[in-house]
Amino acid sequence: MSRVYKRGKKWWIDYSIGEKEHRRRIRKPIGKIKEQAIKALAKVENEKYFNEYGTKQLTIMPTKEVFQLFLEQKEKRTRKRTIEGYRNYLKFWGKYHKSEIFAPLSQIEIQKALNDLHDKKLSNRTLNGYLGTLKQLYKYAVDFNIVQESPAEKVKRFPVEPKKTPRFFTREEIGKILSYNSPYNDAFIILLNTGMRRNALRFLEWEDIDFEKGLIYIRVKENFKPKSGKERVIPMNDESRKVLEKRWRNSEKKSGYIFCYSTGNPIGREKWRAALKKILKKANIKDATIHTFRHTFASWLVMKGVDILTVSELLGHADIKTTQIYAHLAPEHIKNAIEKL
Repeated sequence: MSRVYKRGKKWWIDYSIGEKEHRRRIRKPIGKIKEQAIKALAKVENEKYFNEYGTKQLTIMPTKEVFQLFLEQKEKRTRKRTIEGYRNYLKFWGKYHKSEIFAPLSQIEIQKALNDLHDKKLSNRTLNGYLGTLKQLYKYAVDFNIVQESPAEKVKRFPVEPKKTPRFFTREEIGKILSYNSPYNDAFIILLNTGMRRNALRFLEWEDIDFEKGLIYIRVKENFKPKSGKERVIPMNDESRKVLEKRWRNSEKKSGYIFCYSTGNPIGREKWRAALKKILKKANIKDATIHTFRHTFASWLVMKGVDILTVSELLGHADIKTTQIYAHLAPEHIKNAIEKL
């Protein structure tokens, strides 16, 4: 691996030239300024790249800078939780990109790194997360003419089992859950009747509610961004309206978060999950989570004959293919209608 290092008061460059059996390692002193050494190494890497691909890299950048710019680009359009995933993946790949000047790993190097992860018993989905991040990083580098092509594109993803049919609550189970009169029942009812994700409800504010039109607006905010990145509107049904009107009447501020602490801060991320977990255990309801309310909303709609496209819009899915997991629940007459196509 090419590198820049300091020995005494001078910065040196360290690189190799030639094929395996004729490879030669070269170390050269450059000067007292690190940037000069980086530029010198970049020139060497450019010449090596030209010899291999017959063209020059149009943009020469330090490895750390490419990683940082890629992450900053992701931060502008990605949720905070997803960004944390990218940071973890990039931290791993950073250990393999040891050259001061950005250069992609070879296909074999990528595969070896993934094999090391596989030996740690990580799931194939997680392994694909590492590989997918590298593919995106290299695509970014290709788009900005930092590299000519992406060796990662030739590396195959790990096979994963298709997602299981989503678990949804029966009406009897919903009755049991609400019968425990949890202080969070209002949240459970809203989640069930709107299909909102937990965070969307946590950051829902009174200004997002239009009682006159009967609409709930899921908006992009400084501290919240919908998973799809798109804003959407959800109509209220009788159940969600009753809960919201009750909380409006009991609200002193008539502004801010609908579900919050006395300080005005949104309810903690794990509060509803922990409360529901205890209820499910008491009620002997298995294989369910807070997200099951969302699956139930979608499943019940499809079972009532609502078309998949409408359900997809209500859920805020970026791709209707995601909503297709509920298609098997459609009434027979809808299935027959589709068959006529």
